[in-house]
Amino acid sequence: MFLIQNTLVSLDVLEKEFCCDLETCRGCCCIEGDAGAPLTEEEEKKIAEILPILLPDMTKEAKAVVEQQGIAYNDPSGERVTSIVNDKDCIFARTDHNGWCYCLIEKAYNAGKIDFKKPISCHLYPVRLLGRSRDETNAVMSAMAERGIATNVHYKPLPLMTAYKALGFNIGDYPQALRLYENELTLPLHTRLSDEDVAYVIHHFTDILSNLPR
Repeated sequence: MFLIQNTLVSLDVLEKEFCCDLETCRGCCCIEGDAGAPLTEEEEKKIAEILPILLPDMTKEAKAVVEQQGIAYNDPSGERVTSIVNDKDCIFARTDHNGWCYCLIEKAYNAGKIDFKKPISCHLYPVRLLGRSRDETNAVMSAMAERGIATNVHYKPLPLMTAYKALGFNIGDYPQALRLYENELTLPLHTRLSDEDVAYVIHHFTDILSNLPR
């Protein structure tokens, strides 16, 4: 690990491949979970624009969800996320004959049909510590680092960065950005994680959280 300002960064960012590998994961991130992928306002608008291109390839169950509630909904924390089927599958997920799950948005992008690859949250594993402050969340990140687990924040609002502060930007003018930043951290997610690595991260993350003051 190495230090960039006050952030510990794993050497994996230099040495490992941080990209999806269907041979390894078979697209499980599109179907495992209890909520959709977090969306920015711009991403939701973009998906709404390209929806007519995606609809023909969507499952009938996914189309029914879209007709009933749209492409997104508010999760328990109030954040906009992609709609899901049967409380788990992303509406834009399909499974091929090999049992591999793939993203219809990314498929359309790779085919040159659209210019939007997919929501940025689909490349990350963001977690929100609801009810916790930035300082408390940073303490969790430090505790994870002490156990050899690199975490990060995606992303620090621009008005909090020195260059933007010097230009006169004030984070008080961007309450939504601050709200999304104040308790977010990102767990490791890459194709070189073994099952043992995943279990190690889960064990220590839950252990650290269970010892936080209530």
